[in-house]
Amino acid sequence: MSKINSITCKNCGNHFEGNYCNICSQRAETYRITWYELAHHLPHALFHADKGLFYSIKELVLRPGHSIRDYIAGKRVYHFNPLLFLILMGSLATLLFTTFHLNPPNEEIELIKIESFSATLAHKYFAAVGLQFIILLTVTDFIFYYNKKYSLPEIVISNTFQAGQIMVFTIMMLPILLVQNYFFQNYDENIEMRMLLKAVSIGFLFFTRYQFYEAKGNYWLVTKIAIQIILVSVLYNQVIARMIVCLQG
Repeated sequence: MSKINSITCKNCGNHFEGNYCNICSQRAETYRITWYELAHHLPHALFHADKGLFYSIKELVLRPGHSIRDYIAGKRVYHFNPLLFLILMGSLATLLFTTFHLNPPNEEIELIKIESFSATLAHKYFAAVGLQFIILLTVTDFIFYYNKKYSLPEIVISNTFQAGQIMVFTIMMLPILLVQNYFFQNYDENIEMRMLLKAVSIGFLFFTRYQFYEAKGNYWLVTKIAIQIILVSVLYNQVIARMIVCLQG
């Protein structure tokens, strides 16, 4: 086979002819992620279950930034669809926390109780909270790293993967919550776990951007990432939570 007319697979590097790689089944043509691509994949995300769920979870734990950058570059054959990933993990988290009655007790919502209300909302509507989180991350990513030349749809996909993985971390903490709730029935089991999840999420978001934007050795970029994550945390806990309280009131 002539390499002049062959196609190089973006996923495994194999040279082949035709519409699909004969080694890994990656499509020959992978386009840059655009708004059209997002709209095209949404029905597929809602009505089809792709392979690769556990592969994506493993990659997002071990090498999140590199894995997401590879996905955007075209290495997508082994990955779970990011939109379906978020919907599935968010729905599963909502179902589990509701089934085991692990929401904070219902109480009168006041502005001084934003932390408690935000946790209640998150437990009941993980996917909806994830979408809000994606918007906030995407806007700040675009502002902080505009010189990295990633388009808005590509940043949306990156943050969709990250929001879905945070849902995975939340689900992984469920057994600890159940044990704690069983032995300490009069104890607000969500205080420490909420703080632990927040710490894990902040660390994950920082580590992902450190890899994704290739910040190794670039201390200014590392500082920008730290500033962005702190800003996102403050905005999410204050601005968005207060907005939700006002809408509920």
